Amino acid sequence: MRKLLKRWYVWLGLVLLLGLAASATFILASACRINQENCDCIDEGMTTDQVEEILGPNIIAYAMPLSSTSTWIWMDGPDVITISVDADGKVLTKAYNSPTALHRLRWHANDLLFKLGISRE
Repeated sequence: MRKLLKRWYVWLGLVLLLGLAASATFILASACRINQENCDCIDEGMTTDQVEEILGPNIIAYAMPLSSTSTWIWMDGPDVITISVDADGKVLTKAYNSPTALHRLRWHANDLLFKLGISRE
């Protein structure tokens, strides 16, 4: 076993395998509807129905206390789009939270551990 670990091709294979896994994570993570391009398609004054045609069904919506606005949130992994909606259901503001590559990789690794039933504490 010690001789095997001293061979350069074993370590090269492990590094290539890790690189392949990281690449697959980034490719699969970029296929979601919650991205900068779709956020740019949302304009102020659009109705919530038009926004849902672009982003899909809303995940979280909550009303601001003592205000006529509400906030709608779409999430897919570490990607988040938030819009503020007035009482008439028209978009006031929008924001896209762009995660870093490290944050995205960490989120998918934690998600994989959760699916495997491994607790990370």
